[in-house]
Amino acid sequence: MIDKKATLDELVEHMKELLNIKTTPESLKEILGVVREERDEHKRVLIELQRMHAHNKGLMEKQRERRWVVCAAHEITYIENNVEHTFCIPSPRHSDPTHHSLYQRLDPMYQQTKGTPRQGFLDNWGIFMDREEAYGVAEKAGQIRFPEYGYGHKKLFSEMLY
Repeated sequence: MIDKKATLDELVEHMKELLNIKTTPESLKEILGVVREERDEHKRVLIELQRMHAHNKGLMEKQRERRWVVCAAHEITYIENNVEHTFCIPSPRHSDPTHHSLYQRLDPMYQQTKGTPRQGFLDNWGIFMDREEAYGVAEKAGQIRFPEYGYGHKKLFSEMLY
């Protein structure tokens, strides 16, 4: 048993006895060298990760203006355990078989849906947009190929894109 007031050297000696470790100045230098190499490698990795993050953040900021419509989506809000959750169901078109298939799989959540799911679109950043906002994005990106399917409204319908 070790006294609570034992010195660090006494604790180290006790641990060496327990583990049956024989240390020499050379072995300690070797261990410290490995620790330093690992520390230096960790620093290099951290610096590289920081550099990559800064680079990607810069690219994202430059590309933030470039935005386009990716697909139709429904935004659904439901309540579970008195907590409100919102998620999107993407699909090629609103209320198509893909959408209905996903909706049916989420039926227990659907029973707790708050209000009516909102129809809209997802952009290239995964951001949900209502039909009006999506129209502006698609128009700016030059994606509207069939404007006649909008019937003169400034709302986007997937038929206007493809």
